[in-house]
Amino acid sequence: MQTITRAMKIVDCFISSEPNRFLSITELSKQCNLPVSSIHRILNAMIKHELIQQDKERKLYGLGITWLEYGLKMYDTMDYVSMVRPDLEYLMKQAEASVYLRKPIGSESIIIERIDCTNQTILAMKN
Repeated sequence: MQTITRAMKIVDCFISSEPNRFLSITELSKQCNLPVSSIHRILNAMIKHELIQQDKERKLYGLGITWLEYGLKMYDTMDYVSMVRPDLEYLMKQAEASVYLRKPIGSESIIIERIDCTNQTILAMKN
């Protein structure tokens, strides 16, 4: 169980840093408060499962593609839209405006669902 906790500490370091940022073992060791040898062992295991990717030239590590695959599979199995759609429709009618359900990711967001108001011209604005 301790290994999973440590692996998740490493993942949290990547998630809490800038998007697409790669970190060195030394940086991870300091941020996770774990020995470099432990970080190295865990990273190698995670690389085998594509949870972590390595830039071998710069000796830096980043999140692997498997997280995206898992996220998409989970998204496909959870029908959030049908659960929240009635509330979004109610909100659209009350506000007489288009409504968006979005998930913030850092300084940007992903639009999950949108309901356009027929009485309004659609304006897309970047935050």
